Amino acid sequence: MNILQKDEIGIPSTLVAIMANVFQAIGLEFINVVFTLTISILSIVYLIYKIKNEKAVYEKRKDEEGK
Repeated sequence: MNILQKDEIGIPSTLVAIMANVFQAIGLEFINVVFTLTISILSIVYLIYKIKNEKAVYEKRKDEEGK
């Protein structure tokens, strides 16, 4: 696993957090709310996607062991 695979979520979320802090510093709180909602929705979607993929891999592995 290379460095990009290990940190595929960390780098973008850090950049978004920096952008949100900059926007807040210049007084654009509404943009922070939009960023927060967007990040939350994307996190939920990613989590659901990841759980479904991991479940499929687990089921496939379980089926292969049973044969």
